[in-house]
Amino acid sequence: MTGYAPDVKATIDEPLLQPRASPTSEFPDESRGFLQWDKSFQDIATVHETTKGEDTRVAVIDAGIPESHPDFQDCLNTELSRDFTGTGTHEPQGAQYHGTHVGGIIAADDNGSGVVGTASDTDLVDLRVFPELGAGASFGDILAAVVYGAAVDADVANLSLGAYPIPRQELGSFYGKVLNSVMTYANKEGTLL
Repeated sequence: MTGYAPDVKATIDEPLLQPRASPTSEFPDESRGFLQWDKSFQDIATVHETTKGEDTRVAVIDAGIPESHPDFQDCLNTELSRDFTGTGTHEPQGAQYHGTHVGGIIAADDNGSGVVGTASDTDLVDLRVFPELGAGASFGDILAAVVYGAAVDADVANLSLGAYPIPRQELGSFYGKVLNSVMTYANKEGTLL
């Protein structure tokens, strides 16, 4: 025989799959509670026996949360909410409902309609920075919203957003310094980003 290696035998185990929650809901009184597999997986009904986020404040820096939405009638603090885009409204524009989605995960009212938030008794503050679908938010608006969130004593400021990396040449170092300064300020003020 001339230098042939034996065949290699390999086996692959099936991936371990986490079972999803069953279609039955932890929140049967909510019309869309059965869709909240995350709440079932985290056992939020049991968490709600201890706390629903009372005496906390969460700022959502995103695309807007409509004041008219039935799941935000008790939790949305319209007096503290701000529109940093200049459009003058909190209503999401052009079917851009990311802020509404994020706000619902956090704090949707436990009201028998729609879904339930993880912290349904928190004080939710909408800080709108995206003007319309497909339009980016400006760094200035985002940073102003972070500073404002800290100024209104938000315990948490949620930023479900991202940006392309800014090269450190030219204005990049300026942006880096400003971003670091603002984020450090918010953290020192007690706002978790």
